[in-house]
Amino acid sequence: MAEKQPVSDFFIEQMHIISADSETHKLAVEKISSIIKKLLSKYDGQYNLQDFDFVVCDLKEPNAFYINKSKTDNGKHVLGITKGIVSFCNNEDEFAGVIGHELGHFLYKEILKGDKNSVFQERGADLRSLDLMLDAGYNPVAYRNIAERFQSMGPTSELQRILSALDVHGDDYSRLEDIEAYLTYLKKERGEFPRNGSFKYGDWNIFSKSFGSLIKKDAFDSYLRKRIKQKFGDAEKIDYLELCDFLFEEVKSGHVMDSAVRTDDLINILEFGYNNLGENNTKE
Repeated sequence: MAEKQPVSDFFIEQMHIISADSETHKLAVEKISSIIKKLLSKYDGQYNLQDFDFVVCDLKEPNAFYINKSKTDNGKHVLGITKGIVSFCNNEDEFAGVIGHELGHFLYKEILKGDKNSVFQERGADLRSLDLMLDAGYNPVAYRNIAERFQSMGPTSELQRILSALDVHGDDYSRLEDIEAYLTYLKKERGEFPRNGSFKYGDWNIFSKSFGSLIKKDAFDSYLRKRIKQKFGDAEKIDYLELCDFLFEEVKSGHVMDSAVRTDDLINILEFGYNNLGENNTKE
């Protein structure tokens, strides 16, 4: 029996979530899990990674999000990233800062039992990320750097509307001054920060390139599986002529191309359908 998907089908549809069986998902979960273990290393196993579901979204906008277990269908916390955030980060330190911010929301809700996101919680998540990064050996200045680039992007798009509807992200506010002030305090209290990129630029580049290559294929596969299920349900036998007609219409409408699919992938599927027609799959 398939495990229940995190959050709602509507959320999965809107956020273009990549299949949990995909190579992209496995690669991302391995990287995120290793970072979370470092960030939470001083909590002495107080929090279990098994309490989280990790999701990867086929969205160009750089973003990440945390959804408390009280809002999910399977009682697990959700931590998600978009494909855009991987290419947006220049090194693992920056990516760890992004993950640390989302963990800041998690810790706020776990420790203070906070519910609704607010300016206070967003500010707290920023500053908690700096603490977590320093504890894990990352350079917290990297979080300041990526926060600056986020600010230069201006207002976010449809993704922010979806996340706001779920109360995932709080109100916008000027954050850089708070981050700068806390970095000054941390340096005074704890001394010089670790060298930026101490977790090897080469390792991050390998991950980033592998992720970018895998998601092109997996995004197409996830999208196609979802659309086929919507069209045909869970029937064991599918009319391949109807399937091919459906896929062709999807291409003409431009929907499939939203997943950055290579044309030859689609052609192979169409050829597979026509080459596997049998007596049980032929239209009258």
